[in-house]
Amino acid sequence: MPSIEKGRLSFKPPKPDDLLCGIELELSGPGVWLYLREEKGFQLWSTKEHPEHFQLFVQTALVKTKTPDDVHRQAFYASGKARRLVSPLGLADSKLDLATHDAPMDNILPLIEKLDLLYKDGLTRAFLDSEPEE
Repeated sequence: MPSIEKGRLSFKPPKPDDLLCGIELELSGPGVWLYLREEKGFQLWSTKEHPEHFQLFVQTALVKTKTPDDVHRQAFYASGKARRLVSPLGLADSKLDLATHDAPMDNILPLIEKLDLLYKDGLTRAFLDSEPEE
């Protein structure tokens, strides 16, 4: 069940001895897909507390999607190259052409700024049928 601790979202398994293997989030509302559409793909995350990489697979869609059959198998994650790497040493995202050497868990501002810019560009293209202004 997700919880917020010290201003951060935390996912913990129901029982202390359980191993969390994955979560599914369904988000809806005006602009959610437009804002998060660039998030799809494989990601690797690690923290100081958990130096082993957490492998993530993110799907974005305008309609309900089916969870991939083998998403709980290591081979599923080996099938795709991680587009985002997050570690205590920094953040790199090949799709967003973004790299920082700051601790990403404390400073994700460059990522948010990039997603904000892509969202604004998407709105401009969708509703004004024009190129965004520089």
